[in-house]
Amino acid sequence: MDSNYIALDSLLLHPEDLIIESATVNSSGVAVTPTHHIHDEVVVNSRLMRISEATKVMIVSRLTTNNAPQNSIKVLESNTLDIKIGVRARVNIK
Repeated sequence: MDSNYIALDSLLLHPEDLIIESATVNSSGVAVTPTHHIHDEVVVNSRLMRISEATKVMIVSRLTTNNAPQNSIKVLESNTLDIKIGVRARVNIK
C-alpha cells in the first residue's frame, strides 16, 4: 500500500487457495495442537516493482469453521494467530 492506503498489488495471486488446516481440538472445542503452514509465492519482476513502492502492508484474514454453526469452536483469550512474513529472493541482474 502507498502512504494513502491504496493497494499497489497483492502478495497472493490466489488467496482463496490458501486454506490452513485447523488445529486439533478436544471434546470441549478447545484447541490443543496448533497448526503451522508455510506458503511460497513467486513474484515476477513487474509485480516486484509495484510492491517495492509500498510504504505500508495490510494483512487481511478470515477465520471460519466447517459446518458452522453446527461445528463451533471456542476462541479463548490465550489463543493467538501468529503471522510471519519473510522474503527469500533470487535476483538476475543483466
